[in-house]
Amino acid sequence: MDFESRALSSIKEILRTYFVDRDYTPLQACLAPHVSWFGTGSHEIAHSSQEAALLLEAERLSWPGHFD
Repeated sequence: MDFESRALSSIKEILRTYFVDRDYTPLQACLAPHVSWFGTGSHEIAHSSQEAALLLEAERLSWPGHFD
């Protein structure tokens, strides 16, 4: 499989994990340690993967539904 196909496959997997499965463990494994994460809320800004993990978990707990 070429690079482009692998990249698209990875992106599809991240989107499925985030929007459908709502399982953030695989998504967190993709984040760089010094990630900047901007969510949809007014104070949803993270400057590390640990902060992003906290925001993702708070989001999951506040709305456990999925987007499919």
